Amino acid sequence: MSNLAAIGTALPSCLVLMVFGLFFPLWMGAYVVTTTDLLLGLEAQLTCALVGIAIGVLCSRLVFKRQGYALAAALALVMGALFTKGMPPVNRLSP
Repeated sequence: MSNLAAIGTALPSCLVLMVFGLFFPLWMGAYVVTTTDLLLGLEAQLTCALVGIAIGVLCSRLVFKRQGYALAAALALVMGALFTKGMPPVNRLSP
């Protein structure tokens, strides 16, 4: 399977999960939400989805022939993305 096919499959899946992630908390709770809040949430989830897809493409079988190396590279990239300072609006872990 080519990387374009994998991206084409991952994008609609991410979009479905993004819509669910944005509106499920609103449906379950009594939150006061503005349009700015929804746009910020959309931006954060879209950033996470695209970073995840990029990491998946970089660690695909076309790049790494051995699954163990791909897993190690994916874990390193995810940890690097998680603790990168100044990656708004996603990273709130590092002070």
